[in-house]
Amino acid sequence: MQSNDLDIQNLLVIMANLPEFLRASVSRQKLKELVEMKDDEKITVTLRAIKCMQNIPPEHSKKLLLSWLTAITKLDSADFINTTYFYLNIVLTYHIPTQAYIEIMSNFFYALKDEEKSRIIDNLREVLCLFPFRERLLTIFPREIRRIISD
Repeated sequence: MQSNDLDIQNLLVIMANLPEFLRASVSRQKLKELVEMKDDEKITVTLRAIKCMQNIPPEHSKKLLLSWLTAITKLDSADFINTTYFYLNIVLTYHIPTQAYIEIMSNFFYALKDEEKSRIIDNLREVLCLFPFRERLLTIFPREIRRIISD
């Protein structure tokens, strides 16, 4: 059965209202499912989720984004690189606005431990090497992170 966007929005609000440990667990499980999907299915699911995220209260989307970012950083390097490449490619291909999330991503990054930051920077540099239009891709990132990963 195909769910409609309102069902997805309601599910996202429910997830946002879960205690952090449950939200983190659900995020990890959903990310694992996403990693295992075929690319065409990933694109459909991701675009619907992004569209629905834009229609829920900002405080809920912030909680979900933070849980999702945390889950992504826990992936092994290969899955992190593939997942990040996939997301960034979707953002560029479908012209997804990212300005609303720049501050959240920056704060998340700077709250990480140094070894986590280092791992993410290394992986992001690998992701950048996969894109033929690196300069366009860099515009998605906050200025401070852009400076760090392009050094």
